[in-house]
Amino acid sequence: MTYFLAPAVKIFLTLCIIVLITGCTQTKYAGLNENTERASTPALNFQLADAFYKDPPDCIVIMPLKNIPSEVKSALRKALYVKVLRVISGTERSQMARHWAIDLTHLGDRKTFSRLSKCRFALEAEGWNNSETHAVIWSQKSVGIKATLRRISDGLVVWQGRHVVERSGGGLPLSPLSIAVQAFSASRFAMDNDKSFSMADDLARHLLKTFPDSRWLLRPNLTGY
Repeated sequence: MTYFLAPAVKIFLTLCIIVLITGCTQTKYAGLNENTERASTPALNFQLADAFYKDPPDCIVIMPLKNIPSEVKSALRKALYVKVLRVISGTERSQMARHWAIDLTHLGDRKTFSRLSKCRFALEAEGWNNSETHAVIWSQKSVGIKATLRRISDGLVVWQGRHVVERSGGGLPLSPLSIAVQAFSASRFAMDNDKSFSMADDLARHLLKTFPDSRWLLRPNLTGY
């Protein structure tokens, strides 16, 4: 069996790759289903409680983020700054907790922190479906998070969301010559350090699109002029 594929097969495989790549460039928003182990990429799953509008967050403290790359932490923090009047970053939170001798793993201490800092909501987040694969002709990286916003006083979840951003380099070789081309593309993608920052920005931006701008909710008489 010769390596060269029939023209019809080549066209079919090429169309399949184009469809897959095109599909990954569009983010679909859907309700969050906790019974689903993994959301259908690139779907973004979220839930927004009515309590968010009844009691909009005027301040959010970012709790310790678990298994999340530093570039994602930074992107998430920057995305929050344009949604909420006040954000207590991880560094500021740690300094305040040490000053007040507070252990934020304990619910009682969280409430004390909330009272002293005058910050009533906490954002919790952890890495979700993060992976990195590199083969000779194919490289892929996935970065994802699950985030939850709670009202500290009673633990009520007012917003939660999860999303995964995936990018890849290389592809299916359709001829002997294309093997080298796809191998080069996959290798270049794997060595591109800037992609992590770009993916982090996309991840935070898409996820926070489901997060209402509480600054406007707290200023009902603001006309925008």
